[in-house]
Amino acid sequence: MPPGRPLRSLLLGWGNATPSQLAAYERLHRDLGLIATCVLPSTAEGLLRPSAYGRAVEAVAESLLTGEAEIDVVHLFSDNGFIAWAALLDRLAAGGDPGARARARIRGVIFDSSPGLWATTGKVDFARRFARAMTPLAARALGRDATAELPVVTRALEAAFIAYQLLHPGAVRRMTSAAPRLAAAQPIVPHLFLYARNDELVPTRDVEAFITLQRRRGVPVTARCFGRARHVALYPSDPKRYRREITAFTEPFRT
Repeated sequence: MPPGRPLRSLLLGWGNATPSQLAAYERLHRDLGLIATCVLPSTAEGLLRPSAYGRAVEAVAESLLTGEAEIDVVHLFSDNGFIAWAALLDRLAAGGDPGARARARIRGVIFDSSPGLWATTGKVDFARRFARAMTPLAARALGRDATAELPVVTRALEAAFIAYQLLHPGAVRRMTSAAPRLAAAQPIVPHLFLYARNDELVPTRDVEAFITLQRRRGVPVTARCFGRARHVALYPSDPKRYRREITAFTEPFRT
C-alpha cells in the first residue's frame, strides 16, 4: 500500500438490510481507519433477474477497472453479500488486465454469517432456506417483531419458493452457482470467517465445510465462532470482540 494512503473497504450487505444497519459497520471501518464503500444488493431483484447482482456492483466494478478507485478489504454479509462478491469477481475477470490488477490489489476478505446457500441439496432445501430468511421481512410487514417465529408464514413461503424455482430457473442457477464462480476467480489472500454456532439461516456445518474447501485451495483462513449470536448479528452480540477481530485482521495491511 502506498505510504499515506488509507485502507479502502467494500461492504456488501445482507438480504433485506437497511442503510442504517450497514451504517454501523461503516462507522466501525471508519473508526479503524478504513474508508468504506457500501453496496446493498436487492434480494427481491436478485430473485427475479439473473443480472441483478451484476448490476448492483457495476458502479464499483467500473471504478476499479478504470483505476478511479481501489479496494483493499472486502467485507461481505450472508449469502446476499456472497453472491454479490461472486458477481464482482465475474466482472473483474471479464475486464482483462485492468480487472486482474484490481483483483491483485485486494488484500483481505471478511465473511460474516456466510456462506450457506452454496450447500443447498435440492429444491426443497432451497425453499426452506429462503423461507426462513424471508420470514423476518414478512413479520415486519405484518407489524410483528422481526425475530418472532411465524410457522404458518414460513410454511407458506416454503410453498411459494418451490413454485418460484420453476418460474425463475435462471435466477436460481445464478445464485447457486456463486461458489464455483467465486472459486475460479477469487484472490488468494487472507480470509476471515466470522459465524455463529447456532445460526438459524446459515448452518455452521455449511460455513465450516466452505472453510475447509478454501484451505484446500491454498487460501489463508482465520475462523472465529461467536457462539449463540443470531444471523448477521455477531457485531451487536459482542461489539468488543467483533472489533478486535476486524482490527487484528486488517492490521497487517496497514504496512
